[in-house]
Amino acid sequence: HLVGEHYRRIFPLMKLRYLFADARNFRLYDFHAHTGVNQAVFAYTNRLGSSRALVLYNNAYEQTSGWFSMSAPYLERLDDETRHTSESLCSALDLTAKAGYYVTFHNPIDSLTYIRSSMEICSKGMYAHLTGYETQVFLNFQEVFDEFGLYHEMASLLQGKGSPNFTHELALLRLRPLHDWILPFIEEDQLILMVKLISGDNSCLDMVKQRWLALYRGLLQVWNTTFHASGSSLPDQVPQSALRALLEYLDTTARVFSDIPKSGNPPSQLQRFLADSQRVMPEFPVVLLASVLVVPLAETVPGHRWSAPLMLETLFDQHLEAAGVSHAVIPRTLLGAEFIHHFRYWAREIEGKSSRELLERLFRDQLFQEYTRCNWYNNVQWFHKESFQEALVMLAFCHLCSGSGGNDQVFSLLYSWYTKEPLAEYRVYQLIELV
Repeated sequence: HLVGEHYRRIFPLMKLRYLFADARNFRLYDFHAHTGVNQAVFAYTNRLGSSRALVLYNNAYEQTSGWFSMSAPYLERLDDETRHTSESLCSALDLTAKAGYYVTFHNPIDSLTYIRSSMEICSKGMYAHLTGYETQVFLNFQEVFDEFGLYHEMASLLQGKGSPNFTHELALLRLRPLHDWILPFIEEDQLILMVKLISGDNSCLDMVKQRWLALYRGLLQVWNTTFHASGSSLPDQVPQSALRALLEYLDTTARVFSDIPKSGNPPSQLQRFLADSQRVMPEFPVVLLASVLVVPLAETVPGHRWSAPLMLETLFDQHLEAAGVSHAVIPRTLLGAEFIHHFRYWAREIEGKSSRELLERLFRDQLFQEYTRCNWYNNVQWFHKESFQEALVMLAFCHLCSGSGGNDQVFSLLYSWYTKEPLAEYRVYQLIELV
């Protein structure tokens, strides 16, 4: 425990001892508690270049709280003269005394990031609460201008407390106007409707299209008017053609599963392969639910991976558990949604290509590697058995969605890879050799 605390508290500061060693910019402050100046509290700042540090220490058993603003007098040399002067905390931290500026800083001891209004520090100083013999060390001061009001809202939410993942929470705050419209997409009743669609029941298709079209209109309205994409990799605008792409994708998905013949009508081999494989892929309805959100965006604004910049994993994780979706499968369902868009027309160029060439091309693709959980060990590339089988199911669905024909040829490919996979012993190169 003692060594662990040294690693957590002491060693990170030792690497920054240059920041605490110089006396030129050292400033000591009186800590004003409700009973007056608390002599047991040491509050000081130091600075070297653009790096700044603030240290607070309560050298008493009793807890205390209060404000500090102006430094104690120090000796300042001006040419041949010296004089006693004081410096404000605002000046020592090099802050901007204007509305709209906020400063963030990090405490390596508790691993939390804090935010304060620069204007408040410059006008009133900084408030702190210290338990008995507590030390607080603040580093990595970064001042920002709050152009869109996000930092003001973040400061209001935290109320002086620290955040263990400030950047993540700030990104969620930026995306909240979009998330308010995305949330209805992933409610339990939407998942139930998706299950009906993939069972071949098209009676709910019109209802699904009306619901999703209304939600998508609202999403695009917010996106194109009030949402600010700065600070993220998202586009500033999404074209209205995404609405048409949404309806086309819903129609296509419904067609794929309604075309799988019911009893009395023998299905094609590829249709049977897709229908049978769903039983070993229970998260398939959730994958399709996510894809209905992602695919229309990806169709109209190509070149983007949408799940990560939209922070859909966090959103799905928070709200799909109530619908009975396991936390463990959520990242994979979102990757599956990206997979559907990326490989939607993968089989269009199979003419003249050998099975081996096609499989090699797939395994060179980064998204395919992610989905099949490829990794390198001892100079050998390995794949994950169940993930590879699921990738084949997804490829079957993608091809049926494309409406390109040649279902028997695609089935032959997929079935060949499926039967050779157990013989490859999880080795990518061996599987390619086998086909």
